[in-house]
Amino acid sequence: MRLSDWQAGARRATTWLAAHLAECTARDDVSARDSTIPTVLPDLAGLVAYRRQLESAELPEEFEQILDHIQRHLSNPRLVQGCARHSQVLLCYGPLYAALCGCGREIPGFREILHKAMQSGALSRELVPHQQLRLVHCFEMAGLPAPWSYRDICTHMILCSDPNTLLLSEEDVRAITQSLFYLTDFSRRPGEFCRRFDRQQAIELLSQLLEVYLERQNPAMIGELLCALYCLQAPETGVTERAWLELLRIQHKDGGLVETRRPLDVEGRATIAAPRATILFVLASLMRGRARPLEVSGSSRALDYSETLKSAGEWLASRLRDADLASGLAVVAAFGMLLSVQIWSASWQSAVSAFFERQPLDSEALWKTDCETLVWSSVCAVACGFRQGRLAEFIHMVAKGFQQARVDTQSEGDPPFEKLCRLAMATSRAKDLRRQDDRPKSILRLLDHVVNDRLAEACLECRSQQNSRIRRDTLRWLALQQRADGSFGYSFAFWENPQDRLKDTLAAVSAFVWAGFGTDGTSWPRQPQAGPHDLESQRAPS
Repeated sequence: MRLSDWQAGARRATTWLAAHLAECTARDDVSARDSTIPTVLPDLAGLVAYRRQLESAELPEEFEQILDHIQRHLSNPRLVQGCARHSQVLLCYGPLYAALCGCGREIPGFREILHKAMQSGALSRELVPHQQLRLVHCFEMAGLPAPWSYRDICTHMILCSDPNTLLLSEEDVRAITQSLFYLTDFSRRPGEFCRRFDRQQAIELLSQLLEVYLERQNPAMIGELLCALYCLQAPETGVTERAWLELLRIQHKDGGLVETRRPLDVEGRATIAAPRATILFVLASLMRGRARPLEVSGSSRALDYSETLKSAGEWLASRLRDADLASGLAVVAAFGMLLSVQIWSASWQSAVSAFFERQPLDSEALWKTDCETLVWSSVCAVACGFRQGRLAEFIHMVAKGFQQARVDTQSEGDPPFEKLCRLAMATSRAKDLRRQDDRPKSILRLLDHVVNDRLAEACLECRSQQNSRIRRDTLRWLALQQRADGSFGYSFAFWENPQDRLKDTLAAVSAFVWAGFGTDGTSWPRQPQAGPHDLESQRAPS
């Protein structure tokens, strides 16, 4: 994207804002207790204050018009009276006054009201962190001593608790972005963060959320997340480039951003969004114009789920005793996946051998089984000693169908196991690719499955995710769905289908193993020479 494209778009958007100021005005008859304020007014004030402090030169005409509009609105005597009498009104309108102060303007009597409110304890209210940060920023811009410090509040921010991407509402995301706005003074300073804050993880989270809201086609949140990334001096990536292209795509020819999620009007035209999306577009363009990105290194904290998988394996082994051929092969396939990440128990080997010994291995029935299940079952059979009894018969039948595996029952050591692991990985990958007919919407599908507790479907979507953050957060969510007995899935019905629990557990094992090792096959481990029974004391790689 050329530099001139987004800069020209920002100029058109600024012109549009100056021409639509009437849409950013609260009622003139605001009462003393009324804290109603258009949500775009603080954003509009923050935009002008940011633009004013970028350069010492005079503001362009459009910004002067916006500033005049805010000053006229805040000079309403009834509003000033309401701010003096009721702290909730002052909390809403104080940031507007602070923005005027940052631009060298004054509202008679307002500074005294703000100062007395702080001294009298009127502002000592239960506020969430981003509201506290807004108040501190307000006092700072107005030149008054703030009641708290940024660093003390930062400890309680959502960002400092490593939140799960899948479980954040739009209100949560706005709390995150607004906190960064005030902490960094809209990107003008590094920010007074506490020790718990991890800049790399914050950038990773915001980038993932930007992907989510790009798919949701929410222009206001796209602009807000872009601004938050610039506040952290994040480098430009493919996601931010896509975000800019999307904002330019939905910009109307007169400069306003089109709300693509709303229905068309009577003439079939897209309706114009509320000014907030346009304001954030201009703010993001100003931030981008002065951005000095810092290098980002490192990755998400890896989590060890070996105990989770061991517990699931124990439950699956108990199900194998009475399983039919189809269900049993699915369980054996899960053991093959667990073995590939060096998680094993000697009791599982006995259960697998006993299962094959009592099963009539009919060739026709066998090949009705899912292809992926067969190759992962073969991985387990090879590791359990396929040269004896029904295990040998099973592996020969599978090898006959998969000539590319070329499994030799007389071979010693690792080669047969490695070949089957590669075949299992390739088969699993091919299955994922076949079902990705709507790849751009996969994150939204994953979020929908999580919200509606469709565990098995969420597991399948997790396998196809390329982004490390969304995979990690999905696995964190899946770990919460494990029962005390090791199985996965909770049912609140009066009766429960045992097959559903088995399906959910098998899907969860697959998701943990597959997501942990990626899709290129480079990190698949070799089978140790000592045999699978020695794997019990080893832990899976993070």
